[in-house]
Amino acid sequence: MNGLQRRGAGGRGRRPAAALLAAGALLGMVLASGLMAGCASRHHDDDHPAARGGPSLPPGVVQLTPVQQTAAGVRLVTVESRQVPRQVALPAQVEAPTGDSATARAPVTGYLVAPAHGFPPIGSWVRRGQLLALVQQAYSGTERVQLVANLSAAQAAAQSAAARLRQAREQWRRSQRLYEQGIAPRKQVELDRAAVEEAEAALQAALAQGREYRSAAAGGAGPSRFVVRAPISGRLAAVNAAPGELVQPQQSLFQVVNAAVAWAAAAVPEGDIAAVGRAPRAVLRLAAYPGCGFAMRRVASTGVVTAATHTLTVIYAAANRDGTLKPGMVGSLLLQSASRAPAAVIPQSALVYEPGGTVVFVALGKGRFRRQPVTVAYISGGEAVIATGLRAGQRVAAHGAGMLESTLHRGSIRDID
Repeated sequence: MNGLQRRGAGGRGRRPAAALLAAGALLGMVLASGLMAGCASRHHDDDHPAARGGPSLPPGVVQLTPVQQTAAGVRLVTVESRQVPRQVALPAQVEAPTGDSATARAPVTGYLVAPAHGFPPIGSWVRRGQLLALVQQAYSGTERVQLVANLSAAQAAAQSAAARLRQAREQWRRSQRLYEQGIAPRKQVELDRAAVEEAEAALQAALAQGREYRSAAAGGAGPSRFVVRAPISGRLAAVNAAPGELVQPQQSLFQVVNAAVAWAAAAVPEGDIAAVGRAPRAVLRLAAYPGCGFAMRRVASTGVVTAATHTLTVIYAAANRDGTLKPGMVGSLLLQSASRAPAAVIPQSALVYEPGGTVVFVALGKGRFRRQPVTVAYISGGEAVIATGLRAGQRVAAHGAGMLESTLHRGSIRDID
């Protein structure tokens, strides 16, 4: 009995000890779980400095640790203030020079006939006087009378064209002498030379038309064929009729453009004429060739401010032997003045291009960067001249700006989530 009591008492004494051991094990598991959760939380917070329990970042601001900045290749530069030439960007369009674009027209009413080798392909090079097509016509008595009248008119037109050519050549020689004496500007020589070429083309066209009328008039009452020749040397830009089509006199059949030299015309606002109206050089930028600039020289201007738009049209030229600049292309012409003005200058690599505009990242200190929209006046030599958005002395990310933009974008997505 006493032994049983002792064993029972001993059992009751051991049960509280076992319970204490179980409770201690459970507490250890809870503490270990808490520590692991705390480690995981700290590890997650280290990935994003803005999430360490501090205040949230303002919109458009991103923060990186020094290690993250090094990994992203972020390098800062100071915004400089420099005296830079003023530039004005104006809408411009590529054109063929005066006299370097011509149209081959139907001489009479008739049916268009392709030569044995067919029409030249569009874009192919044709020589002045090259056979392009024929126009077949059958004459009635009334038409023959009209043909003789047309022949007389063509002969008179040839005489008039010859007189204009003599006058144009004399004017060209005169402007050359004045240019050599320093009296006339070079643009006048260029314009007079173009006038001579235009007069020569008109004379050749009149003579050719006279020969065709003469040949047709001597051919009797049967069917006659008129040839259509290239009026100038250049590339065939358009074919406006098909073989077998009935064409009318003076109907446009072929367009020929000689684009060995390309012009770009722009309208200078009246308020900018004093600064850039006589700029000798310009840079043409085209939508067809992003990031490319074509150096051009000034050749002429209209010399008159248009009353409706208060603008002065200026013309710049560039060599175009490979045909890169095609008439009709649009872009902007950058005119640079001789005067200088202070402006903020940063490396071009600091710019980040977005659908809504251009931005840079300004350093705020403590690893923070603010996304700052800017207006770029122009880019030259790897440097961007800033019109608005920055001031001298600020620090911007010259390298790694794209990574900052990507980090800011990821943060925006995380905020939405």
